[in-house]
Amino acid sequence: MPSSYTAGRIPRTALLASTIALFAVSVLAAIARTALRLKYQKRLFVDDGFLLLAVVLATACMGLYLSITDDLYMIEAIIFQGQLPTNSSFSMIEETVNKAHILETIALELSWTSIFAVKFSFLFFLKTLVNRIRLMTMLWQAVVAATTVAWVIGCLCAIMECPYFGTNEKMLSCATSTRTVNLAIILVVGDIVTDLAVITIPILILRKVQIQA
Repeated sequence: MPSSYTAGRIPRTALLASTIALFAVSVLAAIARTALRLKYQKRLFVDDGFLLLAVVLATACMGLYLSITDDLYMIEAIIFQGQLPTNSSFSMIEETVNKAHILETIALELSWTSIFAVKFSFLFFLKTLVNRIRLMTMLWQAVVAATTVAWVIGCLCAIMECPYFGTNEKMLSCATSTRTVNLAIILVVGDIVTDLAVITIPILILRKVQIQA
């Protein structure tokens, strides 16, 4: 499919450049953290395993998105501007749209799980700091439970956002559906709330630390 479609709000080149740059920074940061852990502690822990999982999932997600970028712009051109690719039959377009939708759904699941793998990495890093404090341990357990629930809900939302597969004309209506917008809001809220919950733990730990002048 051609890559000249411009229906997207973000130019294709800008999207690819910013996404690849941020991905590279994230991977380099994860590598640097792992290297420091091995240098000073000579071994890896559970939190490092979650971080490695996040990097693997993010890499797979990036590969999927790069493979369907042109198709996603084509779909937006069809929906918002009525542009149809030249020299392509209707069945070919339908097949491309369906394949892109399936791969995009998988990529959403991978990216969401990657984000939460990072959250769990932080949580298990903090676990050793709260083990001997009963109230903090209970808070940690509550945050882990809430984060797990938010991850499951997010995975379900990624499918519910557009649960139409195969040769189904309803797929094209998903982009303009209010349900898609509402589910996206749920994902953003869940991400922010769990971030704040995770951050609460080190803040409370620091408040308990007494530093004498």
